[in-house]
Formats: sequence, structure tokens, C-alpha cells
Amino acid sequence: MPINIAEIKRASADARIALNKEEEAELLQDLQEVLEGLDAVSDEELQETAATFYGHGRPNRMRDDVEEKLLPLPKALANAPAADQFCFHVPRIIEE
Repeated sequence: MPINIAEIKRASADARIALNKEEEAELLQDLQEVLEGLDAVSDEELQETAATFYGHGRPNRMRDDVEEKLLPLPKALANAPAADQFCFHVPRIIEE
């Protein structure tokens, strides 16, 4: 899958990253190497490979859910930068 400088420039503009000519060339070369590696992997025959969910043969070990006492409300709100006696106060981030 070929990639060119124009695609690098569009991607860097979308990501709001300023790249100079040297960085663009270096990134282009790195991306081409990654894509070549992906092409090599995609060419492998995987029909005979069994599906795996974990990279090891051990079962997933998770702790049991244990109900514990809740943190008292005044203690939970003690370190908040802005709070009243019942809840945290946070800046509004959604405009109407």
C-alpha cells in the first residue's frame, strides 16, 4: 500500500502537528516500512492457525467482587477543588 507526502501532510494537519521537511521524509520512510511489514504478515497462511484469545495458556485470574464499605461523603469530597456538601463542581464543557 503506497503512501505519499501529501497523505503525511493531511494526517499531520488533522492531528495539528507541525512537521518540517526532514520529519515528513523520516515519517514517510517509517510508515512505508510498517506497511511493508503488514503486507508480509497479511500474506501468511492463517487458515490452519487456531484462534487464540489470550497469549498464554493460563486462565484469566480476576479477583472476586467483594462488597466493601463506601467512603464517607465528606471524606470523598475533602480534596476536591470545588464541591459543596453533596457533590463535586466541574467546569461546563458542553455549549448549548
